[in-house]
Amino acid sequence: MLSAGDVQRIAASLGFDGRVAHLGEGMDFVSYRCEDLVVRVAKRDEVAALVEAEYEFLATLPVDLPLAVPRPLCPPVGSPETIRCVLVYPMVPGTPLGEVEDTSDLHVCEPIGRFLRSLHSLPIRDVAPQSLGSLSDFASQRLSDIEKQLGSKLTTVVRSVLGGHLPPVSSERVMCHRDLTDDHVLVDLAAHVACGVIDFGDAGPSPWWHDLVGLWMWGGDGAIDSVCCAYGRQLEGAEQQLLEHHALAVAVADAVHASREVDFDLVWPDHLNTLVQVLRR
Repeated sequence: MLSAGDVQRIAASLGFDGRVAHLGEGMDFVSYRCEDLVVRVAKRDEVAALVEAEYEFLATLPVDLPLAVPRPLCPPVGSPETIRCVLVYPMVPGTPLGEVEDTSDLHVCEPIGRFLRSLHSLPIRDVAPQSLGSLSDFASQRLSDIEKQLGSKLTTVVRSVLGGHLPPVSSERVMCHRDLTDDHVLVDLAAHVACGVIDFGDAGPSPWWHDLVGLWMWGGDGAIDSVCCAYGRQLEGAEQQLLEHHALAVAVADAVHASREVDFDLVWPDHLNTLVQVLRR
């Protein structure tokens, strides 16, 4: 992975000479900020191979989308010693929805519904498919990694739900974000409204309800009803069941990945709360 010095040199080559600061980090990417520029760096070679696809996807998004999205300044770049593993774009203004404590006055669901309707209407691109079942398999196989923290009773419940019978997934596919969590929805706190969507590293063909999973985990059935109303389509019973099952798999996978971090004891209460909320819903 590139060093902060490499990131500084890349920013300088584009005319940005401010101080480089750590902005955020996920499982696949780490992001830095330099003035109003975001430098998004792949953490592993196999992830770096997807940066070109993300760039091509973002570069072809319509300019009139209902919400702001990253707009890369140039094709992926890198240092002379590395492959092209860095995406550079002006910062999308806004605060991640997941960082907002009081969301009672926020107008989020209707803008998100309109955004998804526009995104899902785009032509299907030749992007690597994403298996919904593979995440469930991962969650089931690695559940034992967090059994000590979950406790035997809760682990048994989660394993039973993950292993439950599911209806078949429809063959219908649309162009999805595929990782639309509350951390990737930006809000304008002054206007109390959703204003942007970020992190399109997983974008590709998927069932339309896949983009509702993270929003359901955030706001439950009420949020999804509002999103679907603006979208112009309602979930069918089988789709709702698949959505809820996938949400639990996401919650388990996130907790498993967090268990590998040094600050796991600090973040675990949030992951436990998410798991319990998903089960209760």
